[in-house]
Amino acid sequence: MKKIFKYKKPILIVFSIFFCFVFFITMFVYNHGINKNTNFNFTIKYDKVRFFKGDIYIFNKNKLTRESKGKKLEKEIPIYKKIEMNDNIIYALFENSLVMYNKNFEVIKEINLEDKAKDFFIENGKIIVISENKFIIFDETLNEIFRKEDCLATVYVKFSKDNSNFIYTDYKEYDNAFKSRFHILNLKSKKTSYDFTFYNEFIIDMGFVNDSNENLYVLTNEKLYLFEGNTIKNQIFVKNLKDISYSNGKIYILSDSLQVYETKNLKLEKELKLNSNNNNIYILKNKILLTGNTGYSLIDKKNYTIEDFSLDILDTVKCKDEVYLILQNKYKKLK
Repeated sequence: MKKIFKYKKPILIVFSIFFCFVFFITMFVYNHGINKNTNFNFTIKYDKVRFFKGDIYIFNKNKLTRESKGKKLEKEIPIYKKIEMNDNIIYALFENSLVMYNKNFEVIKEINLEDKAKDFFIENGKIIVISENKFIIFDETLNEIFRKEDCLATVYVKFSKDNSNFIYTDYKEYDNAFKSRFHILNLKSKKTSYDFTFYNEFIIDMGFVNDSNENLYVLTNEKLYLFEGNTIKNQIFVKNLKDISYSNGKIYILSDSLQVYETKNLKLEKELKLNSNNNNIYILKNKILLTGNTGYSLIDKKNYTIEDFSLDILDTVKCKDEVYLILQNKYKKLK
């Protein structure tokens, strides 16, 4: 017993040092991401790269590639107009069709489109296909759930958190001027709840705030607005805009500085001067990530301390709650 007691204190000290070492390594990896080498040279031109559960998906014109645990799968398909990915399901837009592939690039479903599609994108698990004067909303299995005819230049479609309402924009020119509008609709009843028209202001971004089905922010080329339905609650001028992001009741504006606004009254909560030249903003779990071509910055959400990192970044990819910085032959994952 005396021997055990004699060595008890040194053993505890060694164990404590080891525990602290593991803790700090874990925190470093968590906070600063993981560098991972790949067999793919990211300097080679590609259309899009995506990540899902450790697999890398590379899309290039008519070629689909997946790297998984050192193994590579490739398949050639017809040249697509645009390609997107939701989890491990791939959607490819062609001249008159939309095709759904699984992770092994096998066709799950193909639907014919009545009109030539100009664009498509994925929002809250819904697939929105935009044609010349209409847009169609499909569910994730490509079943049509809504369509809107006779709408001009639709650019944005955003859903509320519970998917009950959605908002879309359209634009119209008149007498050497233009107007941009947003419309809030109920997905079930397909009826319009609210409309609003801007004259000579172009809508750049928008979204529902505070888990509401009616309250939203709208960013134009001149101002940031906070709406309750179609009533303006507050507005501010925005200059030298680079990017915008919304998360958990806060709007983040990246310009010459970083501005953080709360979304109850659109009051400025914090403004930070930046040391580096960043162009994009991403909201992580505990950090705000700013990225540019020559580096990135991590900002703590609580105390707003800034860490700047120099790095040659070829591309930045957001997949779910993770952001991947694409380097020459590897990537850095931040979450």
